[in-house]
Amino acid sequence: MNRTQDWSRIVLDAGPFFNFGSASLLALLGYVGPKAAISREVEKELTLNAHGDFPFLRAVELVRPPVEVIDLEPPVAEELLDRARAAQKPGDHQNKHKGEISTVLLAAQLAGTAIVICEDFLGKRLANRKGIPRLSSAQLAAEMVVCGAMAEANGIAVFQASTEGVDPRLFADTLRKAREAQSV
Repeated sequence: MNRTQDWSRIVLDAGPFFNFGSASLLALLGYVGPKAAISREVEKELTLNAHGDFPFLRAVELVRPPVEVIDLEPPVAEELLDRARAAQKPGDHQNKHKGEISTVLLAAQLAGTAIVICEDFLGKRLANRKGIPRLSSAQLAAEMVVCGAMAEANGIAVFQASTEGVDPRLFADTLRKAREAQSV
């Protein structure tokens, strides 16, 4: 299992912010700290939702040091638009898939210094194709539990939020893998 400690940057999709939710969002932000980065597209998604149905996301705007927002370089931004258009189905919102695609492309732009945190299928597949290391929210939560940055009960809550219907007892396996990764 990958570890965030092994990377100088942690590029997050919007999903982890939702999955950590109001109970563990501050723990997430404290853990990733100044290594955290998001794309401009993810920032827009978080801001829109923070002033809508998910007010706990306002913490992202207030945390100091702030989560760094990095714009994609022009050729990478063009790749984002091409990939997003290719992934969209008729009737989809024009920004659908831009967050997860831009997250992986940003990590690629950072040239071997970043790990991606996302669980979206499209983001996972693109990270794999581009050789970008990746963790899911559940794996990051397990790493945080193992490192003492979050209580196990909160880790289970993140696991449940990010795996939709998977038995929470399976978080024990994710914790075991995180412990093994820490002992390397």
